[in-house]
Amino acid sequence: MQLTNLLSAAVLLASTASATTFENFRDVSCRAWNTSFVEVTKAELQRITKDGYATAAYTGSYSPDSFYIRSKENCPPNSENNYKLIDVPQWAEGYPKKPKQAAWLTAIYYKETDTYRFCSAMGSVQPNGYAGACNDRP
Repeated sequence: MQLTNLLSAAVLLASTASATTFENFRDVSCRAWNTSFVEVTKAELQRITKDGYATAAYTGSYSPDSFYIRSKENCPPNSENNYKLIDVPQWAEGYPKKPKQAAWLTAIYYKETDTYRFCSAMGSVQPNGYAGACNDRP
């Protein structure tokens, strides 16, 4: 009987534990250095975001007019009023040096709900010096 009670309690705790959620994530193709489009799956982008958010090289102040946000409705501000640019290595592959402010995705983390939200993406710097395009619109 005690084992049954312990198992019931364990199941209850597991079901009430908050799991990280991801919103707006989808498969995204962006141009790599060699100008080809490289697709990164939704699952890969979620892992990259969760693993890279805390150490992201760039944190910006939230503005609904920001190029990185693109849509206040899709990416409302968090309580810290910030967003992060997270490197996506698959899009930087082949670049002779690490690109700055390219080959990344923009995400916002909402700590109150343990939720990451995908906002936009940017491909690698191209041989012509411009950033690579992405197919990241829903």
